[in-house]
Amino acid sequence: KDIAEDCNVEFFASPWDEKSLDFLLELDLNILKIPSIEITNLEFLDKFSKTNLPIILSTGTATIDDVDKALDVLNKGKSEIILLQCTSAYPSKFDEIDLNVINTFLDRYVNNIIGYSGHEPGVHIPVAAVAMGARVVEKHVTLNKKMNGTDHAASIDMEELKLMTSSIRE
Repeated sequence: KDIAEDCNVEFFASPWDEKSLDFLLELDLNILKIPSIEITNLEFLDKFSKTNLPIILSTGTATIDDVDKALDVLNKGKSEIILLQCTSAYPSKFDEIDLNVINTFLDRYVNNIIGYSGHEPGVHIPVAAVAMGARVVEKHVTLNKKMNGTDHAASIDMEELKLMTSSIRE
């Protein structure tokens, strides 16, 4: 968090349990993220709703019914909810990605900010997602795609990050 602040970058994280959520709240964060796998853990989501912090909710493992139930719980608080369309495969194949979900979310969840979380190679899908109305983009970034771990293979490098952000701005 200190390094992020020194670099003028907003620091946040995805807690996977209540102890981690409590720890992050002690750090005085301005935003929290709920990982896709926790979207059906309504008791845990209730704890998030009580923070009244903006919340990013990833939907990679969810059905539309799961999203509805999660938002019912989260909306009990005063949090702004950022809903991310996501395919939870690392890396995602292009034929697994359904950007039409963004249109569904925009029509169905008019009180929420809609975004995109991508784990596919390259930068074209997030650019298309923004063109469709996504206002937030999440992509994993690595310094070296050949490092061990699933995230590195599903990540973009610093040059791709630069290309993606400039393409989105265009």
